Amino acid sequence: DWSSDVCSSDLDAIGLPIIGIDDYEADDVIATLATREAGPCVIATGDRDLFQLVDDRKPIKVAYLAKGISSHELVDLKWISERYGIPGERYALMALLRGDPSDGLPGVRGIGEKGAAKIVSHFGSVSEIINAAENNDERLTSSLCKKLLDGKEYLDRALPVVTCVRDLRLPTLAPALPKSVSDRAKIDQLVEEYGVGTSVNRLLAALALDEKLEYFDVTNNLGVSRRPHRLWGIPALGKVVALSCCASVFYCAHAKSKFAHSIN
Repeated sequence: DWSSDVCSSDLDAIGLPIIGIDDYEADDVIATLATREAGPCVIATGDRDLFQLVDDRKPIKVAYLAKGISSHELVDLKWISERYGIPGERYALMALLRGDPSDGLPGVRGIGEKGAAKIVSHFGSVSEIINAAENNDERLTSSLCKKLLDGKEYLDRALPVVTCVRDLRLPTLAPALPKSVSDRAKIDQLVEEYGVGTSVNRLLAALALDEKLEYFDVTNNLGVSRRPHRLWGIPALGKVVALSCCASVFYCAHAKSKFAHSIN
């Protein structure tokens, strides 16, 4: 996809390390990096799928950016429990039942967020849920049992899609951020060719690089000459293993979901 290529080229020209692996999503790469880090991690993202990585023991937290950097929410297990009424470590199971159209996950037909939360509050795995439905467990209504059994095939096929892979064979990633732009000429070329001046300036300002840039964004005919300012919105993050630049800076097209690949 050309937009992903432009994003990657921009990040490379700025000097930000890029890491990935064929046939896996960014979620899986982030999950592996967060899991193998020895110390505290904070994952900056607007993607709720990564709530499943939250771990209070390590700890791993998520800086949830759905409302923007200045209004971010720092997600731990207590936050998940209070927001959804479930044990915090069971978010992925609830998402599996509820579904998520943005990820191509239909969910179990007839079960919404409240129903999913009720089920997950009692059962900790798909096998436990199906076993309970097959045996008419008193904690499930007859209607829920029928819906779950009708959705058994979906649950079996979607479970590996919802669950992030945490053990990919990835190279070691240096955590240091660049102190200056790596390839200014390349950035100039990309800005002129694709009109991403505003996005480049925003990223450079967020990284607090000492660069006097006033790129002109040809896509909307606006000049950008802001004074660079540090991204103070997330205090005391510790080691941030992933910043979702595509969500807040570059607006890249998202690849087809793994679920779409698995059912087609």
